[in-house]
Amino acid sequence: MDNSVIHPPYVDFAVELINRFLVRPAEIAEVLRYAEYLAVSEPNRIDATVADAFGKQVRPVAAKLLADVCGYLVTTAGLRPDFRAAARHRLVIDLTGGNTTNLNGQAATSPANPAAKRESPADQRHDTPPNHQMTLDEQGEATTTDPD
Repeated sequence: MDNSVIHPPYVDFAVELINRFLVRPAEIAEVLRYAEYLAVSEPNRIDATVADAFGKQVRPVAAKLLADVCGYLVTTAGLRPDFRAAARHRLVIDLTGGNTTNLNGQAATSPANPAAKRESPADQRHDTPPNHQMTLDEQGEATTTDPD
C-alpha cells in the first residue's frame, strides 16, 4: 500500500526534522533559548539577529535547527515564503557569512538600542491544496510541489 494515502504530505519532512534533533540532542536547549528570544523580540519590534543577541555564545547548529523548524512550519501551514526568509534572516544569515542588513535594507539593530524598532510583516496566509507534495531542497528547506 502506498504511504502517501495513509500519511499527509508533511510526515516525511517531520521525520527528517525529528531525526536532526535526535542526532544533536545537546542543541535542544539552545534552540529553545533562541525561539524564546525571537518570540519576545518580534512583538517588541527588536530587529537584532540571534548572533547579535547572544554574541560569542551563539551556537550556529542550534540556530540552523530552529531555522529548519520555522521552514517546516511555514510550509505545512501554507504561509507565504517570505516568512521563511524572515526567520532565516534573524537566525542564520550572519552566521553563514550573509549580509547584516535587515529585510528593509537597513543596518540590523541591536537589543542594546531599544529605540531601533521595525515593522513586522503582515500575517497573511495562502491556501496550499492538500494534495501537494512536500520535499527538501538542497539547503534542507521544505518545498511543496503540485503533483499534476
